[in-house]
Amino acid sequence: MLGECESLAPRKKTLNFISLFLSLLAGIFMIVACASYSANWQTIQKLSFMTMTADLTLTDPSSGDKYDYIVCTYVGLQGACTAECGKSQTVFQNNMYTGKVTLLPDDAPNRNCNSSEPIISVVNNKAMITGYKSGVQIYKDEQKKDNVNQCKGSPDGALLPDQPPGGVTINQMCAVMAACQSGGNTTMAFAVLGCIAALLAMVAFAWRMNSDGVCPKVTAFILAGVAFICCTTAFGAFQPCARMFYDTEQQSFKAYIATQKYAWKDSSDTLSVRPGVGGAMAVTAFVFFIYIWLMSIFVPNAEPAGTTNSGLDNKAPQV
Repeated sequence: MLGECESLAPRKKTLNFISLFLSLLAGIFMIVACASYSANWQTIQKLSFMTMTADLTLTDPSSGDKYDYIVCTYVGLQGACTAECGKSQTVFQNNMYTGKVTLLPDDAPNRNCNSSEPIISVVNNKAMITGYKSGVQIYKDEQKKDNVNQCKGSPDGALLPDQPPGGVTINQMCAVMAACQSGGNTTMAFAVLGCIAALLAMVAFAWRMNSDGVCPKVTAFILAGVAFICCTTAFGAFQPCARMFYDTEQQSFKAYIATQKYAWKDSSDTLSVRPGVGGAMAVTAFVFFIYIWLMSIFVPNAEPAGTTNSGLDNKAPQV
């Protein structure tokens, strides 16, 4: 058939087994990626689709010492959250202000999305952390909050309550939340379809391992193609959300920097972006599906005559 590579024919069974195995792995990776479709802050933080990192410098107003403030934004399919991460530093110890710059402990509440924003109060003339606020945003809930007027009828220039001049407006936030909610739902739907197609492709490749002819090949080709298209659509559907989220986060940080609350570290002026665990799993599944689909084309329908014991069935040297 068109596209077949006859040199692969002696290893037909082996190559189809590899495709079967990779279909299984791709399906598992898609399931892991789907796990980021959760409103639980721990799942969002650990299995995010995208992670953005801002490497900033703060100045302690009392001592004038500078210290690193590193904050990560984890973007998932149903929500996003922020928390300090990496080698972020602090001037507090045991919730009390010391003015001494130290590395933020690994078990500090600031590193968890549900308690990422310290509430600092003055008690007995001493600054101390008296509580923490959550840094979690659930896309659907954010659009219904009273302080954003339920994302309806807000003036174009109306800023979010916590934003300085030049920061993110209510309408911008609403557009991002709506895009992320829609993109997350679409990604989830096609990821599920991709998982189902991957499981069916496993059956088709098992069929090809033990049967010759056009029908097994066409079936494997169609199912592998459906899985690939579903994976591509699932990953692509979330890109508008990722782009808009990045743009608004960048805008917000630049607005705060203009007020001299923060400063970019090492003259950097941008956020760094990397795939989260969910995003990495989706990309890996995408690569696997490309290989699987191509192999469904290149591997011939049948092994060459006289090579019935080739591939996985080659149990002993032939005399």
